[in-house]
Amino acid sequence: MQPKFLAQFAQSESGAVTVDWVVLTAAIVGLGLATVGVVSAGMESLSNDIAGELNTIDAGTIPFGGAAAAASVDFSAYPNLFFPEGWWPPQFAGMEETELLAQYANQYTIANGSENNRVATDILGVIETEMATRGLDRPQGNLTFDEVYTLNGGTVPT
Repeated sequence: MQPKFLAQFAQSESGAVTVDWVVLTAAIVGLGLATVGVVSAGMESLSNDIAGELNTIDAGTIPFGGAAAAASVDFSAYPNLFFPEGWWPPQFAGMEETELLAQYANQYTIANGSENNRVATDILGVIETEMATRGLDRPQGNLTFDEVYTLNGGTVPT
């Protein structure tokens, strides 16, 4: 004969919901672990492929031709430039004149009144150099790169 409390425990359904949730949670955790197992091998392979590709890239060739193509523009005399290495020139060298002038106008506006004016001033100097290379004049009334550079806290080399 069973004690009375065991009979009541066997007939009670008050803990059944908890048991259901434990089973469902265990199933979800199991599915998550199975997914990680399936995906991790593919992710490891992909990350190794990316690392291999990155290791084959010569940093001197990026972006847009990199430091080798930028050698014709030397901003090293300007101590306060945000990008003193001057890696922008190849990007602008490949632009049509109308696009170059539009970029100049955009960077000129930013360099004269934006919180990002140091970067815009650097880019403005590169675009102005490219414009001079092509024989394009600065728009009438615009300050030169040296003047904008000075207004933004730089010291123009002598």
